[in-house]
Amino acid sequence: MGSGRPTLRVGTGGGKTGAVARDAGPFDPEAHWTLPARLREPGAVLLVACYELGHQPLSVAWLAAALEARGFAPALLDVSVEPFDPERAARARLVAIAAPMHTALRIGVEVARSVRAVNPRAHLAFFGLYAWLNADTLLADSADAVIGGEVEAPMAAWIEGLEAGGGRPVPGVRTRARPSPAHLARAMLPVPSRAALPALTAYAHLERDGRHDLVAAVEATRGCRHRCRHCPIPPVYGGRFVVVPAATVLADIRQQVEAGARHVTFGDPDFLNGPRHALRVTEALHAEFPDLTFDFTAKVEHLLRDRRHLAEDGLVVPVIAINKQTGALEGVPEMVTRGFVMADGQSLLADGARVLADVVEHASLEERTDQGLIKEKLRVELRRFIRKRSGRRPFVLPVIMEI
Repeated sequence: MGSGRPTLRVGTGGGKTGAVARDAGPFDPEAHWTLPARLREPGAVLLVACYELGHQPLSVAWLAAALEARGFAPALLDVSVEPFDPERAARARLVAIAAPMHTALRIGVEVARSVRAVNPRAHLAFFGLYAWLNADTLLADSADAVIGGEVEAPMAAWIEGLEAGGGRPVPGVRTRARPSPAHLARAMLPVPSRAALPALTAYAHLERDGRHDLVAAVEATRGCRHRCRHCPIPPVYGGRFVVVPAATVLADIRQQVEAGARHVTFGDPDFLNGPRHALRVTEALHAEFPDLTFDFTAKVEHLLRDRRHLAEDGLVVPVIAINKQTGALEGVPEMVTRGFVMADGQSLLADGARVLADVVEHASLEERTDQGLIKEKLRVELRRFIRKRSGRRPFVLPVIMEI
């Protein structure tokens, strides 16, 4: 090989190591396929995941769903658990490589060179946090485009532009000729498309009670509100985060439970970016899958703050029974407390129960039959009542029992 660079070896699918020679001479950025309309053929777009902490890769699953919604039929490849496939790479007219972290970027650069070796005319893009932070290097090496932030919409628009003959700039897509800021506009995220990925059995398991449970990996938010200097997120998101709708998160969990998952990892940089959203998601998860366990990552300051809050102001758990068919209140709300002690506490809680009954009575039918909506309304009103009456700010965690 002319460059003297070693052969790429990635993946361990089937217990074997994939090996592909990757030097095909100088890269010509203008030598691309000239039939862009064929991008909608099955496998014409290849999405490559490189490494996502041992989990089934969410980055390519989300992008695949967005492209499928627009009529494309992408192929998926995860070189962290399966060998690089030169046949799929040679068949593709566009290859997009996910680089959400440093390890993925290092592997992705090698994958890109392998793609160029077997398919020098393919359009090639990198996407993800570390791709965006290293855009200059990637564009100088082998990439045609680099996309950061909320990548699904700009990636789809860029591919549709190539399909139409190319030439127009796409916000959020950085190329050699056109710089662009990261795309951070909130979009309606689809349920990730995981069918074309290796099964969950190929990924990390949770060892407990003498068994190895399959693990689902989801995100409830993207980006982060914090600006930690050691982290790659602030340079891209600038202290902002995007909420993934709870229904989308639950649908993604549901499809992985159907595939055998018994535990969920929330991969958010900080699951408590939006604490109310996190609570809605976990309550919905527990309501549908009471035996499913989960873990998450959170900035330790959140946990210490909440611990102090509980110690100082306590916890109030109103238990409300609601008719499942009509949404009408059944009986008087029960008030369970921990650490909430006051001289007139019983009187205050009795009045609080009447406030909750009034909230349910005057709520719309949509609110009464949607647990997320009615819980939030009950939480806000009871917390306001207690603060006004006592000056205390306890945690309020409503529990709805449908009967």
